[in-house]
Amino acid sequence: MTVSAMGRLVGVVLILSAGAARADWEPLDSFDESGLYAIYDHLVPGAKNQLLSLISERGNGNRPVVIRSLDLKTGKSAIVDRTDGVDGGGIALTPNGRVVYVGNHYSNGWFFFVRVGSPDDPTSFHTALDYQGPEQESTYAEGVGSHAGMIFAVGGQTKTGMTGTSAWLVMKSSDDGETWSRSDFLPSDRPAIAHAIAFTPTGAIVVGGRIYDSELNAWRGFFRRSADGGNTWQTVHETVDQGRYTNITEIVGAADGTLYALQMINDLTSARSYLLISKDDGLTWTESPIQPQNTFDAMLGLAVDPVSGDLFASGWWHDGAPGRWRTRKSTDGGMTWSIEDDAEGAAMSLLATPSGDLVAAGFNGQQAVLRHLVR
Repeated sequence: MTVSAMGRLVGVVLILSAGAARADWEPLDSFDESGLYAIYDHLVPGAKNQLLSLISERGNGNRPVVIRSLDLKTGKSAIVDRTDGVDGGGIALTPNGRVVYVGNHYSNGWFFFVRVGSPDDPTSFHTALDYQGPEQESTYAEGVGSHAGMIFAVGGQTKTGMTGTSAWLVMKSSDDGETWSRSDFLPSDRPAIAHAIAFTPTGAIVVGGRIYDSELNAWRGFFRRSADGGNTWQTVHETVDQGRYTNITEIVGAADGTLYALQMINDLTSARSYLLISKDDGLTWTESPIQPQNTFDAMLGLAVDPVSGDLFASGWWHDGAPGRWRTRKSTDGGMTWSIEDDAEGAAMSLLATPSGDLVAAGFNGQQAVLRHLVR
C-alpha cells in the first residue's frame, strides 16, 4: 500500500517496556533497479514460500511501480510486473491465486487503477479497471483485500478542481478482479477516505480510514463495517479528537477473533501512533488517550505473529536527526511495547506469512529494503 501518513477507555499507547530482550531481525532483501529512490510499499504472501511485494520507484520521473516475487527459502527473486506513471495502492491475491494491484494514475484528474495477472506469468498482467467518477472526479485507490471469493479495493473520490470534497469509496469484484462495481460510497457532506481493510472470522468486512471534522478543522479515524458481503454498510466508530491529521493505517486480526488497528496522528510538528482494539467483530473499538510527544514516532505496519500470538508494529522515528527504522513487539495485547529492531531508514509495512515468517518492508534512504525475524 501507499501509505498516507499519518482512544477513550483502556490505554493502549505505543510505549517502551524497559529491559525487554530484542528479537533477532536481519536484512532479507534490497532492490534498487534504477539507482533512484525506491520503497517497498506493501507485501502479500504468495504460493508456497513466495513473498510478493509492491515497490514504488519515487525518484524515477516515470514513477514506475514494480511487483516483485521473492522465494523466502532460496532467495531467488524476479520482477513480475512493472507499470509506469502510477502511484500508491496495494496488492492482494485473488481467489484463484492471481495478483491484483490497485493504485492511481493521472490524466486530467486521478484514476482508480487496477491491474491483475498471474505471478507465474508476467505476460498475463493487464489493466482491469481505469476508473474515474461519473462527473470527472479524481478517484484514488488506497488498499485492497481478498476474502471468500470477493476482492475489495478501498479509497476515495474527489471532485476535480475542488478541495475538501473527498467521498469514501469501496469497490468490489466477484470475478477474480476482472470487473468492478461500487460497494460503499459516502457523499461528500463530510469528506472521508478509506485506507485499510480486514475480514473477520464471521465474514464481516471492516474498513478503516479518516473523516473530516469541519468544526475542529481536523481529520478523525473512521470505521465502517459490512456483515453481508459488502451489500450494505454501517458506520461503527469515529475516533475522538486527537490531532490535525488522523488516519487508520492498518487493520489485522488475531486467531481469537480480536481485531487490532493502527491509528497514526500527525500534527505537522509531531506524530504518534496508537492501537485500537475490537473484541466484538469490529462493532466497537477501545481507543488510547492522548500522550503529548515532541518527536515523530510513526508506526505504519502491524502484524500478529502466527507462532507466538505477539503483536508487532513497524514504522519510523526521529527527533531532529535522520529517521530510524523501528519494529516493536507487544506480548500483552498492545499494553506495552519493546523495541525489537532499529536500523537505518523507515519501515512502511509489516507482514506475517501463514508459514510463520515476519517481514518488515520499507527503505533506507535510497534502496527498497526488507528485514525479517530470524527465529
